[in-house]
Formats: sequence, C-alpha cells, structure tokens
Amino acid sequence: MQQSSAIRRLTLTLIAACCSLLLLGADTDSGKARIALFEPAGQKEDAALAAVLSTMASSVELSLDVLQRWEVRRLPAADPVKDLARVRAYCQANRIDQAILGSGSARAGGGYQFKLVVYDRRADAITITQEGASKGALDMFDVTDTLVGSLLDGLSGTHLVFGSLSVDSEPEGAVITVNGKEVGAAPVSLRGMPVGTLEVVARTAGREETKAEVAIADGETTSSTLKLERSVGRLAMAMPRDAVAVVRSVEIGQKQMAGPGTASLPTGEYEVQASCAGLPAVSGRVVVLRNADTKWLPWTKGYLDVQADPADATVVVDGQELGSAPRVVEVEPGVLHRVELRKEKYTVYRSDVSQEAGEKTLLTGRLTPLPGSIRVETSLPGAYLNLDEDQNGVSPYVFENVEPGPHTLNIANIQVDKRDYTVGGSIQIDVKPGEMTTVTKTFVAGTSVLKIEDAPAGSVIRIGGKDVDSEKALTTGIEVPAGSLDLNVESPAGQEWHATTFVGAGLETQRSVYSMIWQIPRRTITIDGKTDDWEGLVPIWSVGENFNPYPDQPGTKIEKGYVCRDDKYLYYRYDFSNGSPRTRVSKEFKDLQYIQIISTNEGEVTSIVRFGSSVGTASGTLLGFQSTRRIWTDIGTSVISYKAGENTLEISVLLSAIKSRLKGPAQTAYLSVVNADPSNNGHWLSNNRTSALGIDFGL
Repeated sequence: MQQSSAIRRLTLTLIAACCSLLLLGADTDSGKARIALFEPAGQKEDAALAAVLSTMASSVELSLDVLQRWEVRRLPAADPVKDLARVRAYCQANRIDQAILGSGSARAGGGYQFKLVVYDRRADAITITQEGASKGALDMFDVTDTLVGSLLDGLSGTHLVFGSLSVDSEPEGAVITVNGKEVGAAPVSLRGMPVGTLEVVARTAGREETKAEVAIADGETTSSTLKLERSVGRLAMAMPRDAVAVVRSVEIGQKQMAGPGTASLPTGEYEVQASCAGLPAVSGRVVVLRNADTKWLPWTKGYLDVQADPADATVVVDGQELGSAPRVVEVEPGVLHRVELRKEKYTVYRSDVSQEAGEKTLLTGRLTPLPGSIRVETSLPGAYLNLDEDQNGVSPYVFENVEPGPHTLNIANIQVDKRDYTVGGSIQIDVKPGEMTTVTKTFVAGTSVLKIEDAPAGSVIRIGGKDVDSEKALTTGIEVPAGSLDLNVESPAGQEWHATTFVGAGLETQRSVYSMIWQIPRRTITIDGKTDDWEGLVPIWSVGENFNPYPDQPGTKIEKGYVCRDDKYLYYRYDFSNGSPRTRVSKEFKDLQYIQIISTNEGEVTSIVRFGSSVGTASGTLLGFQSTRRIWTDIGTSVISYKAGENTLEISVLLSAIKSRLKGPAQTAYLSVVNADPSNNGHWLSNNRTSALGIDFGL
C-alpha cells in the first residue's frame, strides 16, 4: 500500500518523457560541452521502475542545467550495453562530446538493479560507470539519487552536494519550470538538486505567471508554494448611455454594465447581452485577454432618439419618412444627415446631425405652430372687444395672427335705449394652430346692485318714478336693471336729491346723495343764531378735517354747512369746530369774510358776511354778481341778514335780489372762509373752501 502511494505521488510530480527529438546539428556558439541524455532503458510495464528511471533522467538533466556547464539534449531510451554502438554513432555524427545512458531492471531475488554510464566521444570509451541496487520499491529513489550524485561528481570533477525541492501551486496543477526547464504540474518533488539558488516559475491558463527564487540546502528538502493571481483583462462596451449590458460566465456569474464604459474581468470567454430602448436586443460571445482591452460594439450603426413637441410629428431623415415621433432612427455613422419633423399646421423643424457608431443621441425638435385667428360675432353689433388686454376691435371682428394656445377675450357691455346689455364675464379661448376659432355671443339685459349712501333712514327711494325697497336700498343694496337710471331720494325732513346715474351690468354701484343734485328743502328759518329750526335737515356740506390757516381766530374752521329756502329767503348755516365767530376779530385780519358762492350759467352770485378787525374795516354784508368776464356788479348791502350763535353762523339772503340770476335747473354752490388782505392786492386766501356741489333751487 505504501509502495502504491509513493509511486502515485512520484508519477504526479515527474516530467513526462520526451517522445522524440530532432538530431543535434552542428556546434552551437555557446562554447559549452554537449551532452546527449538518453532516457534510461527499463521495463515499461513496471510502473514503479518506469517512474524512477524517468525521475533519474530528469534529475540529471536539471542538475546539469543548474550547473550551467553543458548543453544538454534529451533523447529516447538507450541501453548502456545493447545500444552503445548506436550511441557512439550518434555522438560521432552530431559532434556530441558525451552521452549519458542508464538502465534499471528487477532482480530475481527482489529489488532493482540500476546503472548509469558516461560515454566520451573523444576517448571513444565509457569513462564513468555507476551501479547500485535497491532492496525493494521504497528505497529505489535513494539508490538512484546516489547514482546521480556520483555521476555528476565524475562529470564535474568536483564533489557536489544535493538537496530536494518540493513545489506546490495555488491553484494546483500549474506548470512548474526550474531555471527555464519544465518539470511537471504542481505539486512536484525534485530529488538530487545541486545546492544553490534556483528560479522557479509557475504558469497556468487564466493566471498571472509567478516566480520565486529558492535556495537548495545540502541534504534538505526546500518547499515552495507559488500563488498565481487570476489574470484579468478589460471589456470595453461601446454603446448608448441608456443601454444595459449583462455579462455572464461560470466564474463571475452575472455582471451588469450601464451605458458605455470599461469593466475589468477575469480572462476568459463570456456571454454578453445588451438592451436599449428603441433598439433590438443583441447577444454574443467575447473573449477577454490578459492585460488587453476587448471592445464590444453591440450596435454597429449610429442612432438618433428623435423626440418632437408635439409628439406625433412625422420624422423624415434624408428625405425618407420613417413614422411618427418619438422614434429611434438608425443612421450610417460618421455621415451628416438631414432630420426633419413635419406636422400639419406647424412649421417644419430641421437639423443636420451626424452620429458615431454604437451611440444614441437624443434629438428634441420643437415645432412652431402656425398662427390661428379668432372671429367674434355678437347679437348686438358694435361691441368693444379686447383680446389679452393687448388687441382691440369692434364686433363683428376677426383677430388675425393669433398665437396658438389659451387666450382671454373680453366683450364690453353695450347700451341700447338706456339699458346695459352684457354677454357675461371673460371668455377663455384655446386657439388651434392654423385654425380659425369662432366665438358667437348673445347679449342679455344686465342687472346690477345699487346702494344709496348718506341718505337719512326712512328716506323714500324712487327709480324711474317708481318706489323701490328703500330700506334695502339704504343698507345692503337692491337689484336694479343695468343701464341709465333716473334716481330720486326724499328724506323724512323734506330734503330731495335726484340724478341720472349709470350702473353697469354685473356690478355693485354705491351712490351718495352728495354726488346727486340737491333739491333745496323748503323751510323758514329765524335768523337768531340758534339751530333748532334746522332740525332734521342733512348738511349739504361736510368739510371735516380741512386745513385751517387761522387757528387763533375762533369760528373759522367750517365743519358742516346747511342750506334751505322759503318763498322769500335763501338760508345758510355754518357750523364750526373751533368756536363761535366773533364780530371783532384779531388785528391781523384786515377783512375776515364768510362767503357763499353760487355759480350760474352767466357768472357767480356771491353773498358775503364781513367781520372787521379791531383796527380795521367794520363788520357788514355784501351781495354782488361777478360775470364770466370777472366784472363785479354790486347788488346791495341791505339784502343779507346774519347772526352768530354758539359755534354757528346763520345767514339769510333775499331771494328777490338774486332770483333773476338763478337760471336753469341746477347750479353749483360752495362755502368758504377767507381773509381778504389788502397787502396782498385783495387776493382772497381761501380757507375751508368746500367742494362744488350741484343744487337745484327749483325757483
């Protein structure tokens, strides 16, 4: 059992015998002696013997190579006794200096007999003979090691010492060479190695070559394990950025690559598959070589990923229609191509592009839509039109060259017979490229909400001569027909206001009595400086916080003003927020005047109450008429009465004195307090002047 195991171990570690060698030629230029090493002759059917003989020859060859004194050629088997004549002839013919022959055979009593000889061509004789015998199979290597050592001592003329070498590899099975000579597949054991340094190299497919220097020690076994790293190469994928490649092999399993790039892989053959949106799937096989770039081009053409806005445009490449976008188009690489996108009612998009092999580029074309138009028709012609607050027209009308897309059309209300007609709010229109959009609208009578402000509670409201819900009109507002309305308001105290007002359809309109024509209320007032007889009347003027240039003079800042009349007089009332007026004023006032002015078609009727200063003009009244040419006509000083009360001033003007001047249904009136300063050439420095207000005297 031990013998079988030893034989198997030795068989795995030995170098296979050479089958044949060419005859040696002429001398080489190395200058080294030539040795022909013949395989030892022996019984081939005896596996143990054959293994020992082969090891013996290999040990001789390797040792001679390590010593670097000879040029060795290994030849087929030759028996030292039977084949000596053939060996002699070979050496003579090929100028071989020496030949080494050997043999081994089983002995009848057990064990093996071994023999090694050296034939010298110049001496034409056997110059060295070494013989030995083993007792059995287990000591055969010890015997042959001794024979080899003795033979080498004889050849070199020097006593050599020997050791052994054991070489393994990771992974197993690497081919091992020692000093450039192949000695078998690892693991290998080499016996009879001369002491010294050896170079050991391990090689196997798919691994990086590994070298090591080992030192052989006398009588010892030197062990060396060589690790072979996996050899790698690079796989370069030339493909579009959105492509995905899957690389498979038994060793790595599966590896995915996205887009173009290079991956380091163990050397070997791989199955590859590539996919990309818009392109057919591709598969194949590639071989990755050691330290090399292997390029794989799944798709050999150039590709354009054509996108269009809008998406259904027709793709035309070099004049050929290829279908609707989006579409991946295959083109010849390295060539300039004309790409067009066409769609009805859009301008043609054009681009000249070229593409490299295996690449896919996104090409997005935005087509410009042709302009459209909008035709507007209304049931009432002549309506004012506005498109996008930019273009105007009058219906019926056509807006030309309108950009496709959303637009806003406003149709203004139209008035017919004082009524306001409407089509409603804004109209949203989506214009299609190259198309006319027709908008047809029917006007309908509009309504509005009207609210009356500043009128006393309980007032009667009439619209078009008809009473309406007054309470609602004075609070939240009432719904009224849109358009021009004749509006009348009558207070419980007999004050009246009237106006023709316009309310737009769909709007909420607020109308103050101060924006209307005031009908002068009829009431008789006693000019006594008291205000009881004014009770119930709404102030015709309400000045509030107007600027007051006379803060030190009481009774100069008007807060409210009233007016009424009877058949004989026109009555005024001032209310002040800074005290009661005084007939004697501060000395800086040359002529403090309280003025009521009524504008007429021909000029102004002016009534004045004058308070003189303590050193200046005396108090009094003045009534006059100033024409449109600014010519003053004095009417008289005895037609005005006045009385100052607490924070108030009452004034009456004789109507008969001014009645002829008050022509027409409505006049404009206002109140003012001024200081007529003679040093300023009589210019009136106005104070608390109220805004003009339309008054219907109804005389």
